[in-house]
Amino acid sequence: MDNDMFFLGGQFNQPFCYCSDNNCPCPQVMIRRGEGYIFVEEIGGGRLRANITCEEGARLRNLDLAVARRDAQRWWRDGMVPKRVTPQSPVKLEHKRDEAGYADARRRTQEYLDMLNKILKDK
Repeated sequence: MDNDMFFLGGQFNQPFCYCSDNNCPCPQVMIRRGEGYIFVEEIGGGRLRANITCEEGARLRNLDLAVARRDAQRWWRDGMVPKRVTPQSPVKLEHKRDEAGYADARRRTQEYLDMLNKILKDK
């Protein structure tokens, strides 16, 4: 096992998961496999906590999107995340919070739920 990684587990082996960032104002949007952003933060005493977040949450936290996306792709592959705090972007990322974005997130979530219900119904 890699010494610079730790096993986060969670829903990494599923076709989707939900944004688990408590500071993100999104309605816990659904994140498809291979997408999203992982952020690792220190919670005191050298302990680390990791969550997957949507783009809105990543921008609000000013994460380095390239690093956070690479970490998410690693998590989707094997459930592992790095033992380091996710770096922030050197420039403040712009964040758009508008009703159209929320409507789009709700629409995508409903599409995924419909797709999942169809798969379950066909079994």
